Amino acid sequence: MSFEPLHSLGEVRLPVVAKESATAELLSTKKDDTPLAILAFNHEIHEESISEEEIEIQIEGFARGQTAFLHRIDEDNTNAFKAWRSASCPDYPSKAQLGAMADASSLRTERLQGESKNSGLVFRLRLPPHTIVALDIR
Repeated sequence: MSFEPLHSLGEVRLPVVAKESATAELLSTKKDDTPLAILAFNHEIHEESISEEEIEIQIEGFARGQTAFLHRIDEDNTNAFKAWRSASCPDYPSKAQLGAMADASSLRTERLQGESKNSGLVFRLRLPPHTIVALDIR
């Protein structure tokens, strides 16, 4: 389930112009059925310090009214490990615990409204440490 945002990325990578950030990065792609797929993540693999990042994504050529869908993987969303810990880390989870973990790992979709700006849209996102956000714009 956590790999669903990666699967939704397109085959054509689009250029990204980004301001310098300590740990937040952005990947933008295009797919036949999705005009734009963006993956934003805040991650540090070298166990260095990491903090929440506020990012602003400006997309040229998209008009207000186009639908944007957000999928989030973080401490509170799409996190079966947190559900397992909440169940006291069972070696052999019960059916009910397995169901709770499966539910916790489900990718939820939020509709997101961009702000019109000049000739495009702007999305502002909060990225806590170790977060992945997928944004599909149609």
